[in-house]
Amino acid sequence: MSVSRVASTVVLTVVLVLAGCTGTLFAAEASPATIPQSAYESVGYVHGNTTAVPLGYTVGTAGISRNVTVTSQLSGYSRTVADDEVSLLLVLSTPNVEVAGESVNPFARMADGVLLDRVLNATATLNVTGYVGDASDAGDVAAVADVGDLRRVDAVERTVLETPTTVTTYAGTVEIEGTRVAALVHVAVVEHGDDVVVAVAVHPESMDETARIHALVEAIEHEATSE
Repeated sequence: MSVSRVASTVVLTVVLVLAGCTGTLFAAEASPATIPQSAYESVGYVHGNTTAVPLGYTVGTAGISRNVTVTSQLSGYSRTVADDEVSLLLVLSTPNVEVAGESVNPFARMADGVLLDRVLNATATLNVTGYVGDASDAGDVAAVADVGDLRRVDAVERTVLETPTTVTTYAGTVEIEGTRVAALVHVAVVEHGDDVVVAVAVHPESMDETARIHALVEAIEHEATSE
């Protein structure tokens, strides 16, 4: 282990010990990450809303752990075609809490499959997608949280928030009304200012959405704040 890594671990341990009296290490709030109206309307999408989402995780080292409580911001976008197929795009910004100059936010290094579960599960009780269609099909949108059988099929580099960013595409399945439907999932993660910005898109494989998704991801805006 490098000297700098050892020093960071020592600092983190000290911070965790000092936080022991409260049990909570940090509480922070992200700046919203959104897509301009002109950008999403140009490719046929609508914006549902942007909602504050409380998220918590544990930071630990040397047998000591403390809770980190953050307020993330989740923005939802959707496009519905004539046969009620729906494409969803979720943009999450979450505070990039650092200790000794190193990120302790799991979203900054989380495996895509786990990250996908966390982001989609956060939408389960939120109306952020802007779904347009028959109200009886609203359950189809909620069901997007049940995505499985992921396998990586493509990865391209796009510029997101002025940063070269990999957009990874996975093939998988989504359960809708008890039936597994082939789907594509696109994931991009970028650190910007004091936040981590995550974009996740899900749509049926039969919808040709990749170019639209890439255009939307490149159009993401986020106010970079730094303390």
